[in-house]
Amino acid sequence: LKGLSHSSLKISGNGILIATVAFTSVTLLTSVIEMLQSTVGVGSGALPETDPMQTFVGIALAPITEEIGFRVSTIGLVAVTVLLGRANFAYALKALWHPERYLGIPSPRRNTVLTMIYAVTIISGLMFGLAHILFGAGWQIGKFTTSSIAGIALGLVYIKAGLPAAVLMHWSFNYYRSSYYYFEQAIGGTYIQDGMEYLLVIIGAMSMAYLVLSRVAKSSTSL
Repeated sequence: LKGLSHSSLKISGNGILIATVAFTSVTLLTSVIEMLQSTVGVGSGALPETDPMQTFVGIALAPITEEIGFRVSTIGLVAVTVLLGRANFAYALKALWHPERYLGIPSPRRNTVLTMIYAVTIISGLMFGLAHILFGAGWQIGKFTTSSIAGIALGLVYIKAGLPAAVLMHWSFNYYRSSYYYFEQAIGGTYIQDGMEYLLVIIGAMSMAYLVLSRVAKSSTSL
């Protein structure tokens, strides 16, 4: 709300806000895609029911291991490699924590480096989607689309806001949403999960509108 009250519409200085806007926007987008895919017979599947406690622990730890495996080891490694040409090793390693903050791309090479960084972001996102199909028991081909989109978004958040924001966003997809499901299972069923999903859709629409307004404001400023 504070950002919307200013003409700049910037949230770039707050990792939690970036993760929240990205999470709700991607949630809305992937929900629409899943619905469209299901109408043509392309299912996304679901993980099989297992011990709730074991699953809860697993989905709480997965954001950390998967962000290191899919984002830090790809996007972060490219950022470190770029920095090694003009900074010492200790400083270059900081790019693993927050690529954009420490990368500081010089103007002559900016377009080339950004193209390379974003290309790796897309590749890592596609790998993230493929991994769900190859190693995620119960997922179907439709999951590749939505997981790839989520993976690319996580990569962009990692670049812009750092590893903590990417982990927080990933944790929101896993633990946060699942907590309402397991809560309903524990107390015998309510409408809390449905209410939360509707709320995420509403906030997702607001977040996407915010992103569009931000882009329009930026374009107007540049003109």
